[in-house]
Amino acid sequence: MAKKHKKRNLPTASSSPTSTTVKTPTPISAFNLSSWIPYLFLSLYLLVEFIPNLGSYDTMGPQWFYLSLVDMAAMVYILYTYKIHYESVKRLITSPMFYIMLALLLWATLSSTWAFNSTETWVCLVRLFITLVAFVNLYSLFYGVKNSFNIISYLLTGILLLQSIQSLSYLFSQMGSLSFTEIVLGMRSNAGNKNIYAASLLIKIPFALYGMLNFTSYRKFFFLVSFSLGTLVIILLNSRTTYLSYLLVIACTIIYEIIRALRSKQYTTLYKVLLIIIPGIIAILFSQALINSTKYNIGEDSAAASQYGSAAERITSITSDKDESRNQRLAFWKHAIDYTKAHPWKGAGYGNWKLESIDPSKDIFNELSVPLHAHNDFLEFFAELGIPGGLLYIAIFIFMAWITIRYLFNGDRDKMEGVLVMCSIGLAAYAVDAIFNFPIERPINQIFFALVLALGLSTFLHSKLEQSPTIVVSQTESSGNNVLILTFISIVLLLPASFITYQTYQSLIIQEKTRVDMENEPVKLTPDYVANAFPSIPNIGYSTLPLDGIKARYLGEKGRYEEAMKYINRIQNINPHLMYAEFLKALVYINSNQPDSAYKYASLAFYKRPRVKNYYDLLVASCVNKKDTNAIKNAFYEFISHRPDVPATWSTFLQGMTNVKISYFPSALTSQMVQRADSALKIFPNDSTLMQRKLEIIRNL
Repeated sequence: MAKKHKKRNLPTASSSPTSTTVKTPTPISAFNLSSWIPYLFLSLYLLVEFIPNLGSYDTMGPQWFYLSLVDMAAMVYILYTYKIHYESVKRLITSPMFYIMLALLLWATLSSTWAFNSTETWVCLVRLFITLVAFVNLYSLFYGVKNSFNIISYLLTGILLLQSIQSLSYLFSQMGSLSFTEIVLGMRSNAGNKNIYAASLLIKIPFALYGMLNFTSYRKFFFLVSFSLGTLVIILLNSRTTYLSYLLVIACTIIYEIIRALRSKQYTTLYKVLLIIIPGIIAILFSQALINSTKYNIGEDSAAASQYGSAAERITSITSDKDESRNQRLAFWKHAIDYTKAHPWKGAGYGNWKLESIDPSKDIFNELSVPLHAHNDFLEFFAELGIPGGLLYIAIFIFMAWITIRYLFNGDRDKMEGVLVMCSIGLAAYAVDAIFNFPIERPINQIFFALVLALGLSTFLHSKLEQSPTIVVSQTESSGNNVLILTFISIVLLLPASFITYQTYQSLIIQEKTRVDMENEPVKLTPDYVANAFPSIPNIGYSTLPLDGIKARYLGEKGRYEEAMKYINRIQNINPHLMYAEFLKALVYINSNQPDSAYKYASLAFYKRPRVKNYYDLLVASCVNKKDTNAIKNAFYEFISHRPDVPATWSTFLQGMTNVKISYFPSALTSQMVQRADSALKIFPNDSTLMQRKLEIIRNL
C-alpha cells in the first residue's frame, strides 16, 4: 500500500525540521495574467540583442548595464512572489550546478586579491555575476511552467525569422552598390561583428528545430521557414566557427531523431531527417550562387574575396597553415597554455589575461593592437583562474552533458526528454563558439548561455519531481530563510554591479569621443573636460590603453607637462606592458627640450615594442635632437626588420637623417643620401612622400 503523505505547507514559525510532502507544482492557469510574466522577463532579456551602442565605443557598454537592470527587476519580482518560487529556488540550491557556479564566482572574486589590475577584475567579474543571476532568474521563472518550452521556441524562432528577413533585405538592397564583403559585414545588426551575429543566430536554431520536429500542420511550416532562412543567413555570414557549430547541431539532432525512430519503431518519422538536411543544402547552393554573382561586381580585391569563399572552403581553411587568423589563434592558445603551466593555481586574475597576453603576442601585432582574449574561453579561464577555475568552468558543460545522458538512458520516455536534449544541443553549439572565440564577453551570447542552462536544468529537476509525484523533504524555517537571504543578497549585490556597468558604459562614451577627437588637429576637447569626464572605473580602455594616458595626452597638448606627468606615473600600476608611459614621458621631455631624457624613454618604449610606428617616429625625433645619426640608423634597421612593407619607415628615416645633417653637419649631406632615397623608391616606386624626401635632399646638397 502506498504511503500517505500530509499536504505540503509553507515553512511555519517553528524552527524544528518537519517531514513534509512536496507535490508536483500545479501549472499556472493560461488565463491568469501572471502566467505571462516569465515570458515578459524573457522578452526583456532578449531585447539586449537590439540595443545599439548609444554613443559608446562598443555596444556591450549599454547592453551590460541594461542586463543588470533586468536582472534586478526579475530578482525583485521573484522575491515579491517568494511563495510561488520557493520550491524552484529550494531545488536549485540542492543541485550540484548551483555549487559549481557559486564556487566559480567565489574563486573569480578571490582572484582580485592577486590580480595585477584588480579594477579590471571587478569590471569583468560583475559581468559573470550578471550572467549567473540571469541563469537563476530564468530557471526560477520557468521551473514547472507547463509548455513553456513551446512558447519560448515560438518566441526565439520568431526573432530568428525577423533577423533573417532583415539581413536578407539588406543584402538584396545593397547588391550592385557595395562589394560582397561590405554587404556581409553590414549584416551584423547591433552585434560587435559578423561572427557574434552569426553565433546569436545559430543558438536559436535548436529552438526552431524543436518546433519543426514536434509541431504539426501550419505551425511546422512556420518553424521550417524560419530554420531555412536562418540557415541561409548563417551560410552567407561565412563564419567558420558558426559553420562548425551548425554542423554539430544538425548532426546531434539527426542522431536523436534516429534514436527516437528506432525506439518507437515508427520508421516513417525518419522523413524528419530530410527536413533537417534539405534546407541546409538549398541554403548552401543559393548562397554560393549569390556569392558568385555579386562578389566581383564592385571591385572586390582578391584578399577580401578569399575570406568569403564557399562554406567548404571556409571550413577547410581552419586547418590551413597559410591561414593567418588560424595561425594567430593557435599562437594565442599556446600563450594561454604556457601561462597556465607557469601559474597553475592562481592564474592572472579574472579579467587580467588581456593584460598578461600583451607581452607574448607583441611580435604578432603591429602598433598597440593586443589579443584581448585567448580566443578560447576555456583556455582563458585556465589562464586567469588557474586549474581550479578552469575545471569549474568546464564542469558546467560536463554536468549538463551528464544529466542529459542520464535522462536518455534511464528508461523514461516523456516529452521533456526532447526539451532537455535540445537545450544540451544548444549548449554544445555555444561550447564550440567558446572554443574558437570569446562569447563570455558578449551580453547577447551570455543571455542564450544562461537560457539554455536554465531551461535544461529546470526541465531535468522538474521531470524528476513528476516521475516521483510525491517527494519527502526536510523543511525548516531556517531553510526557508536561507532561500530568502540568498535572493535578498543577490539583489543587494546587483546594486554595485549595476553601478560598475553604468560607469563602464559612461567610460566607453568618453573613449569614443576622445577617439574621434584625437583625429583632429588640434584637438577640440579640453584637458579639464577629459580628465573629469572619465569615471574612476574602469582604468583601462577597451583596447587596454590606460585611460590616464589619454588624460596625459590632452594635458601635454596644452603644455601642462607637470600635470601630465602625474597621470603618466600612474600607468605603471595599471598596464605597463604597452610601454605607453615611456612613450608619453618621451613626448613630454622632447616638447620640454630635455633631449637626453626624451631619448632614454623613447628607446625604452621602441625597443620593447619595435612594431609600433609612433614609437619609432618619436625615437627618430629624439635622435635628431641628440644629433645621433647612428641611433637613427639602428632604429630604422630594427623597425624594418619587423615591418619591411611600410614606406613611411623610409620616409621617417630619410627625414631624420636629413634634418640632422642640415642642422648640424651640412657638409655631411652627400650623394649617399640620394642613393638611400633611390633605394626606397625602388621598393615603393609610387610613393609621393618618398619622392618629396628625395627632392628635399637634392635641394640641400
